[in-house]
Amino acid sequence: MQKTPIIAAGLSMLLFAPALGFDFNESGPPQKSKIAEDAKQSSVQSNSVATNIPANPKEFARVMLYQCSLQAGHGPEDAKALSEKLSSNLSDPYVQGHFASNSQKYSSALFSFECVPEDSRLKFDSHIWRAYCYLNMKKEEEFFEQLDKAQKLRPHSTIAHFMRSCYFSRHHKPEKALKELVLAKSMDQSETAVSETAAGLFHQYKNENTTAIEHFKKAIAIDPTYADAYQYLGLCYSEQRNDTMWLQYWQRAVNAEPTCPNRRYALALLLQHMNMPLEAISQFDLALKVVPNSYLFHELKGDCYLTTHNWDEAAKEYFLALHFEPVPGLPPKRASAKSLVTDEPQTTIPITIFRQTTRSNISKQIVEDALELVPKPVIQKLHHDGVSLVIAPTVAEYLATLFKDSGSKWDPDLEKCAGLYSQKKKQVIIGEDSLCIPLSRQTSTEIVLHEFGHAYDHSLGKPSLSLSFKHRYVHDFAHMPKGLVPRLYWARERGTKGCAQLFADMFAYLYMSADEKRKSVEYEILFPSCYTFLKQKCPLPKVKFPNDICTNLR
Repeated sequence: MQKTPIIAAGLSMLLFAPALGFDFNESGPPQKSKIAEDAKQSSVQSNSVATNIPANPKEFARVMLYQCSLQAGHGPEDAKALSEKLSSNLSDPYVQGHFASNSQKYSSALFSFECVPEDSRLKFDSHIWRAYCYLNMKKEEEFFEQLDKAQKLRPHSTIAHFMRSCYFSRHHKPEKALKELVLAKSMDQSETAVSETAAGLFHQYKNENTTAIEHFKKAIAIDPTYADAYQYLGLCYSEQRNDTMWLQYWQRAVNAEPTCPNRRYALALLLQHMNMPLEAISQFDLALKVVPNSYLFHELKGDCYLTTHNWDEAAKEYFLALHFEPVPGLPPKRASAKSLVTDEPQTTIPITIFRQTTRSNISKQIVEDALELVPKPVIQKLHHDGVSLVIAPTVAEYLATLFKDSGSKWDPDLEKCAGLYSQKKKQVIIGEDSLCIPLSRQTSTEIVLHEFGHAYDHSLGKPSLSLSFKHRYVHDFAHMPKGLVPRLYWARERGTKGCAQLFADMFAYLYMSADEKRKSVEYEILFPSCYTFLKQKCPLPKVKFPNDICTNLR
């Protein structure tokens, strides 16, 4: 079972993406409807969701510049005065730089900030924002270079030290982060929203969430409009598994800075994670008003429609995403079947018996027979990536030890698993009870190969979740007879989980023995686009389809 990570992205780009529990991938209904209802109720009661962005360009600029000034180290009063003054001249290079940065056009933003005159009082701020742009572009050397230039202009300013501290905290370098905090405090003892937020991040990334929450709340008390503090505070609650508070504070972050598409993007992903796809779609719509050509926002909006099983709207969004993609029309950069062969002498998948029972040897033989059907290049790829297999009396028994060791919350849906793939541990886990009960050999083989389909998908970089495959997935469903769709369990899966399940199932039946090729042909008829995609990723089996297979599913 896979829990989707939420990618937290704020304008400062110093936000961090916490993993939401175990990273499993297998079939099973999603949980947390109770959490979603609590979150909806909290949302209504707090009335804190920003539903609109400023329509007037000058008002938009004023709100955007206010938050930018706060992040550049200005106090609330100074930030307010500066934003009101600058928003009256939309052609100013400093203002243009923020518009470009807000629209994720970082190269243009860098150019605009560079055009700020040397004698301008905003030259210091320009260096700070050039540093932010380089951080977004993952150019860390240039990031530090801009901070050094800003420091030379204002040697007594603390903002560069706080930014370095946040960076080092995020990259798990607490000694360096603490050093920058101490330097900043030695220069200025006053408590500001920026200083408290930097201190909160230092404690957050040391897993001291209680202390971090205190600092973030102090930052909000100093400046109730400081968006970063709200968003970091929400992340602390996410690590405490308090989704309701997580949502509430991310809503407040968006409310404080409604002009920032990245904050809406983060909030939309959280809403989607909490099974609130319609609310997520509204946030993506507002983000697209600022960045209309964002292929990522269109793709994720398509994922929301996929969750509601609205195939037509999902297809439209994926089409737009493909149109706006940096290199539209090209397949994703994944490993191809031709590049899978290695010269490694050992090409077997390690198999471990978790607890020996009277059924363990029979289960192991079933697994080995199933793997004999898989072409050697696939086995080589999985072996090279460190994939192994664990056979346990039940999947739940094995997972119970993992959950106990990690302190994660137990998911009751795992009690029903016949098998699953753990992306974190790169383990295929198969339960003896699912193989040795009175099932046909075909069903047992399908269980094993299905989970190896997830493993292979993960080894290739998850092509099942690529924009290209998702577009094919909704296309095939949109052209399928309506009465047939409810019978297919992939269609009942929420969101992109159905894509991963279909990929794994097609993988399994592609390599089943010749007697079971009928199912593979059915997939080729029902999902022609998806099946073509699969055959581009997987080496074709040696066994040919029987000539007498003829299905009429329609």
